[in-house]
Amino acid sequence: MAHGGPHCAHCKVEIQDRSSMVERDGKQYCCNNCAMAMSHSA
Repeated sequence: MAHGGPHCAHCKVEIQDRSSMVERDGKQYCCNNCAMAMSHSA
């Protein structure tokens, strides 16, 4: 069942729970862990 919602910029999973979603630098992440992982790899 495809929802067509946003996908995490780090792990590419579809973001279904927007309460844990994080937005940084115009990108969307499924959680703060993914957002932190991307900020440390840059």
